[in-house]
Amino acid sequence: MFVLLTVLGVLIDQVTKIWVVNNLPYGQSIPLLGKFLSLNYIHNEGAAFSILTGKVGILSIISIIVVIAVSVIWYKTPKDQKMWRFAYALLVAGALGNCLDRLRLGYVVDFLRLPHWPVFNIADCLLVLSVIILCLLVFSDLLKERKASEKSHD
Repeated sequence: MFVLLTVLGVLIDQVTKIWVVNNLPYGQSIPLLGKFLSLNYIHNEGAAFSILTGKVGILSIISIIVVIAVSVIWYKTPKDQKMWRFAYALLVAGALGNCLDRLRLGYVVDFLRLPHWPVFNIADCLLVLSVIILCLLVFSDLLKERKASEKSHD
């Protein structure tokens, strides 16, 4: 399931980027949902919020290390912890999607724009979703541990 979900995430990311490159003029904004969401094709030579701009090699190496590390963590995670494994697959898909751009193009294709937010892409959405899920899982586990600890003290 990990491989299938990861491949599907990377495929959706790459297909949407190819469509944007082939169909949208660079830099032009096209409204989708009024002022809430628009398409705006740009090149991002950095990471999130354009940090480390121009450091494609370093960012690619970091991405590859993340993909390997999270894949190992996924492999060691018990199969009954489905949400953890799901979040890891999303994280790997997002990291791979942007890494492929960096290796192939030297920059990441971004195209989704929300008001007051940097332009982003599907891989970024997968990364953010995975981090949200992982944070919720950590918080949930902490609550469970706290309740178990309180029960044992009663």
